[in-house]
Amino acid sequence: MKKIVVTLAVVLLTALTANFAAAENLTGKLGATGRIGFTLPADSEWDIAGPIDSDTGFIFGGGLIYGINRNLAAEVDVTHSVYDLRYDRFSKDGTAHVTDLSLGVQWRFASNRPFTPYVGGGLSILFNDYTDSDVDNTLGVNFKGGIDYFINSHVALNAELKGVLSGNADMHYLPAYDHGSFDPSSVSGLFGVRYFF
Repeated sequence: MKKIVVTLAVVLLTALTANFAAAENLTGKLGATGRIGFTLPADSEWDIAGPIDSDTGFIFGGGLIYGINRNLAAEVDVTHSVYDLRYDRFSKDGTAHVTDLSLGVQWRFASNRPFTPYVGGGLSILFNDYTDSDVDNTLGVNFKGGIDYFINSHVALNAELKGVLSGNADMHYLPAYDHGSFDPSSVSGLFGVRYFF
């Protein structure tokens, strides 16, 4: 058993250090990303009932990244978040779903190390849904910062912090006896893998 653990540790260490010097240069490379994480959504409000608090939610998604040059990359990303909203900490009001189609760019701090930090931003098209309600879709902006840790020239582990700012969406309860403002803004922590072709 001890030999197996030592062998796995050596293989993992070799994989983490092999071929990383050129891996972070994405010029002309296309990559696919898959991620999961948590989201901290903004609170919303019914006109009559008052504020509704958002619980921490679950977020998942993926996208494509293309290296324009050593430091600049374009990215298309789609994430879907799910979270509960409550009148108070005991009374669940409903479940929100927000799908974010993000179009943006990254500035990558390229180096000869196995990790590449980056910052970025862009436009978010937000498709909003809420239990028993009609909710308008909105436009927003997103800001992100993260790091890619290259295992080899094709695979990188990814961690990212992403903020989305959007105006409120009109929310109409069904049947329509109450109206409200749904805020799809959020801060999310995402973890995943990128594969470069």
